[in-house]
Amino acid sequence: EPHRGSQARQVARRHRRSAYVARCRRSTRRLSRPALPARIRPSRLDDPCLIRDNPALNQGESNMRPFLSLAFGRNYQKEIKRASSPLVSAGTTALKIVRPIISNADLISKIDRNNPACPFYGLVSQDNAINQLLPILAAAWQKEDRAVDGSLLFTGPPSTGKTRFAKIVASDLGLGTPFAETDGNQIETTEDIFNLCVACLSENGNETKQTGTRNGKKIFKFAPMVLFIDEFQNLTKDTMNSILKALESSDRTLYTADAVIDFRNVLLIAATTERGDIIKKQRAMDSRFEKIEFESYNYDQVARIVQLYHKDWTYDEAKAIAQRSVSISREALTLAVKVDRQLKFMRLTNAKTTRVQAIAAVADQLGIDENGITRKHLIILTALAKSEKGLGYNQMCASLKCSPEELKQFVMPGLLLETVDRPAWIRWSGQRAYITEDGMNEAIKRNLISQEVEVA
Repeated sequence: EPHRGSQARQVARRHRRSAYVARCRRSTRRLSRPALPARIRPSRLDDPCLIRDNPALNQGESNMRPFLSLAFGRNYQKEIKRASSPLVSAGTTALKIVRPIISNADLISKIDRNNPACPFYGLVSQDNAINQLLPILAAAWQKEDRAVDGSLLFTGPPSTGKTRFAKIVASDLGLGTPFAETDGNQIETTEDIFNLCVACLSENGNETKQTGTRNGKKIFKFAPMVLFIDEFQNLTKDTMNSILKALESSDRTLYTADAVIDFRNVLLIAATTERGDIIKKQRAMDSRFEKIEFESYNYDQVARIVQLYHKDWTYDEAKAIAQRSVSISREALTLAVKVDRQLKFMRLTNAKTTRVQAIAAVADQLGIDENGITRKHLIILTALAKSEKGLGYNQMCASLKCSPEELKQFVMPGLLLETVDRPAWIRWSGQRAYITEDGMNEAIKRNLISQEVEVA
């Protein structure tokens, strides 16, 4: 009798387990359905090219964990700990979890930019970049591991949304895939890349473990993640040479001084404003990437972005802000906030104050003319016009008495940016900045230097 009772309990437990697994599968299928219509709202100031927020994009593996616990019982956490990643098979003891393949109907919805299910729904401009990215993502959506073939290189002027697009790709592909972001100036060796990826995966609950040895070096395999390297052209030539094999489709191996890393699960997205500098340092590097071209915003597009954030602004008022921000959307949104604050202050004493008057007051306070040029821009332009060998970051920081971060984020974009409304005034070559012919003509027109100075 005790044996019969034990057998009955086992049968009941198997029935319950089968019900749990069926429930898990039904819930997983629900995750593959099209997302509900996005809630439209302006994005944060650091996301100027984004005008929609879709919370359903990040739903996925985090929602699957309760169902996995139901399906695999008490041993679920133990299995996860033994696996290098809960998302990918990493040996005989690993728990293999795959994402549902998107159906054709859902795929059609995701590639339609007018459909909220599309990851690029509601984005302003960058039609060329989106048209290049959609076929790449569509191919990945039809795979269980959502892998992108090869690596991506985002090229284009600063402040055109390259970082934001990289985050959109990571969010849409991985349903929570870890996203590591760094700058080419912060990477000296491949050890820096290894440490960054390990730290990022650790923060997301994925421990990087050794899987073997090769020629006395430890072998590691990363879980699925996206690595974004901005200002890729600032990597040293030695570092570029070291990561060439990691970009080879037939190799995908990254070597450090004492380790070998399996890089197959890592999607590398690089961004650069000077693609030519990459070719100068390592000609073979350029052919390893799928190139995605980004274009500068013009005054009209920046004005539309400002109006999306400030519904009561007229187009002429928004365009005035766009001109004073040199078509840099992030700067335009910051100025618009200051204008609204100044308008409320001025109406305390004069209720008839107009927004145009508030714009003029803010521009006067910040020293910005009608073309968006500040005193700091003029200082750098003057210094470059008088230098035949160009200037490095440290020299320009000394001229402005500011930090490299302030110079990079708030001064250089206005001088580097080239739009249909205005040419670029300076250019980068290697680690130094040089004035362009248009920049020299502007310096002469503003009486910053004598006309005898030649363009470097």
